[in-house]
Amino acid sequence: VEADDVKKLRALVKDPKSFVKFRGFKLCGGFHPDFSLVWGTGDNAVEIHVCFGCHELKAFRKGVEVYCDIPNGTYDELKKLLQKYRK
Repeated sequence: VEADDVKKLRALVKDPKSFVKFRGFKLCGGFHPDFSLVWGTGDNAVEIHVCFGCHELKAFRKGVEVYCDIPNGTYDELKKLLQKYRK
């Protein structure tokens, strides 16, 4: 991932306004992440799974799991940043 994109992604996922409380399961077939973003290593690693189909995100760190929805503005930014890395 390009350094500029890493900077933008980090700022986006650190902003509490980028995500909203999980509103419930969608009828799209369940959470199926398109991307996994990882910062750090070992016990300090933060792993974030992004599902563009459900507009949802799961974040994991030290045995804690956070599940939230991605509002449209954040969704558009994430999609724009990550689409070029899709294989």
